[in-house]
Amino acid sequence: MLPRRKTALVLSAGGMFGAYQAGAWEAIAASGLVVDMVIGASIGAVNGWAIAGGCSPAELAGRWRQVQNASRLHWQLPWPPLRGALHAGEFERSIREVFEAFRPALAFSAVLTDLRRMKPVLFGGGELTWRHLAASCAVPGLLPSYKIGGRCYMDGGLLTALPVWAAERMGAERIIAVNAWTPSRWMRLLLKGVKLRSRIVPRLSAGIELVRIRPAGQLGSMRDTLVWKRENVERWMEMGRRDASGALAGWMNGAQAG
Repeated sequence: MLPRRKTALVLSAGGMFGAYQAGAWEAIAASGLVVDMVIGASIGAVNGWAIAGGCSPAELAGRWRQVQNASRLHWQLPWPPLRGALHAGEFERSIREVFEAFRPALAFSAVLTDLRRMKPVLFGGGELTWRHLAASCAVPGLLPSYKIGGRCYMDGGLLTALPVWAAERMGAERIIAVNAWTPSRWMRLLLKGVKLRSRIVPRLSAGIELVRIRPAGQLGSMRDTLVWKRENVERWMEMGRRDASGALAGWMNGAQAG
């Protein structure tokens, strides 16, 4: 029997790679592990909102099989400054639908990036609106920023794709971290440069138990993060189930042996 510890589920950024998290959630739920709180950045915030609101693994998987309309790219030219290259209408409708379909039964927080200070900010509780979820997903250059409380916010995964630091801030003692973000080498170098300029991401304290669930390699191309394909969704969900089952089995066996 594993010792009871306050456990957080942390879900990363990743665009369409978020389907991987749906598969991982199925394995996590099947393991019997009790989750006390959920934290998400970017697409992880949308998945996390649903999971915290009681979305079953089957329903979450079903939603991922039906998001093709929200992922259709409608470019707007000329490119309006600060508005992004894509029309946001379908994207916002999709975010609103998820927001209205669920109300968190578990503690939930979303990570957004404050553009002026270039720092990740944690929002939770009753202050959350659909605009917070939209802002957390708003990739710079593609989608608009969102003004909330007089400040502009964008992609919650811009500075830290997997916000495990936020789980500790919420009081977690154990973190189940699902990382679906598998950028290419050039994108990693670009993001590393952004992080070096932003003074961010505190390290976890000693004693915080961290279980990482992640794919062995890249899930796909940058284009794949934007464009929905049924075969990709099915493949990524299966990978998420497999990787989460393996990671949890190894961690549980080690914890029980210890």
